[in-house]
Amino acid sequence: MQANLNIAYNDLVSIVKQLPLSDLKRLNYTINKLKAPTWTDKEYKEHQNIREHINKSRLS
Repeated sequence: MQANLNIAYNDLVSIVKQLPLSDLKRLNYTINKLKAPTWTDKEYKEHQNIREHINKSRLS
């Protein structure tokens, strides 16, 4: 299940500030344990170049 929410940053900060301490601790723990894959600068630049090439080829 995927939830698409469009919440402004300031609104999100206000919501987080209203959380009780126990929920803040849980949120902090959850955020800190996330280990998302990351790209090096070189990998990201290569990806950008490839995407640009693909986008141009679709226009032809």
